[in-house]
Amino acid sequence: MRLALRAATGSGVEVIAVTSPLGLAITAGACWRLVKLATSDAIFDRPRKWTRRWHSVFLFVTCPWCLGVWIAGGVIALDELCWSWWAWVASVLALSAVAAFMTEKS
Repeated sequence: MRLALRAATGSGVEVIAVTSPLGLAITAGACWRLVKLATSDAIFDRPRKWTRRWHSVFLFVTCPWCLGVWIAGGVIALDELCWSWWAWVASVLALSAVAAFMTEKS
């Protein structure tokens, strides 16, 4: 799921890791599922209601655009640091995202 590209720089050759199209799709699906889970799924209704005490925190945890940036950053970090187990978790989240999307559209 990964490619390594070599880029010539002024100080030598640098290796740049690039995710394959399949890896990118899995990573995007995992991000989407985590954002959906955090911002609107019923399982987190109670924590979201609890954050109403602090208006700015409530806005942050209910805004998919705001929370999505931080979740994407975390997903990329997990992808780079913990690839051995994160690939399985990301795949499950991505398949869950597809199932959720299909359920909403049917």
